[in-house]
Amino acid sequence: MKQLHIVMAHGHMIPMIQMAKLFTSRGLKATIISTPSFAAPITEAQLSGFDIGLAVTPFPPQGSSSLPQNVVAFDQMTTPDLTTNFLRATELLHEPFEELLQQLRPDCLVSDIFLPWTADSAAKFRILRLAFYGTSYFTRCVSEQIELHKPFNSMTMSRSSSRTQMNESWKKTYGEVVNSFDELESAYANHYKNVIGRKAWGIGPVENQWGELVVLFNREYDTEITRIYRLEYLYIW
Repeated sequence: MKQLHIVMAHGHMIPMIQMAKLFTSRGLKATIISTPSFAAPITEAQLSGFDIGLAVTPFPPQGSSSLPQNVVAFDQMTTPDLTTNFLRATELLHEPFEELLQQLRPDCLVSDIFLPWTADSAAKFRILRLAFYGTSYFTRCVSEQIELHKPFNSMTMSRSSSRTQMNESWKKTYGEVVNSFDELESAYANHYKNVIGRKAWGIGPVENQWGELVVLFNREYDTEITRIYRLEYLYIW
């Protein structure tokens, strides 16, 4: 029987690695597509005995002249212009990403919602795409209701192109993996699946082994922003 192969394109590194560990523990093959600056945690997981594949693509990618070469992570953003340039640079990963998909030939793609263009790539090669937001059913329900009822329409707010792309990507997305489990928030899980009508599978919480990765992040990004982010991440779920 063929071993099912899941390729993962991360935005949120920590839960993606935990998810890959979960998949391999169930007999699936998991490969994470990453950039050089974020390859170390995956290598550490491999050295710890987890059979997780790694495919690396350069970042910033070729053609992203507006993004400084030392900017490799979203927590390095300091200005709106830099954020815009960073998001544009991630879109330039489209072509090398598709080359890797052709080489790896996965059965399923799990990709971060902040990489909406991966939905187009998955559709191109007829690969099922599952989106990952990194949050709970409750958060997903609230987000969907805000999109539906638009309570902030009376306010002067600009809608980012990235948000529009995220919403559009759902047209080519099979479903979603949720960082929760049904017994924890059964009412919201039921509402999300059966009232809002999203295909979703709770596989979390997938950050429960935080300690083993925080050391790795300390090595690369020991900035005040990152330290605050780590503390907040433990509580906002």
